[in-house]
Amino acid sequence: MTDELIYVNMGDRIDVYQSGVNKQIFKIEKKGDHSIGSMAASGEYLAYSDAVDTQIFHIDIKELKITKLTKKICVQNNISALPPCHRLKFTTDFSK
Repeated sequence: MTDELIYVNMGDRIDVYQSGVNKQIFKIEKKGDHSIGSMAASGEYLAYSDAVDTQIFHIDIKELKITKLTKKICVQNNISALPPCHRLKFTTDFSK
């Protein structure tokens, strides 16, 4: 069994599949009138943005658990929300 995740942007939701077994393990449905405009994933981390804000999640495939990280990130950075964006990318190089 592999732990690689495949994320599919369906506009009003993101379907999460486990590769190698062709099985959907999660569905993240968003609320509101705006569809998902951009999405990025890196391993167990997922971010998506619509016309209102950006959301970030951690997906634990072993525990079958999704943790929303957006509020924690906002509090740690003393901001009220993550603004919407047209492009998302995960990086470990914080100098850029």
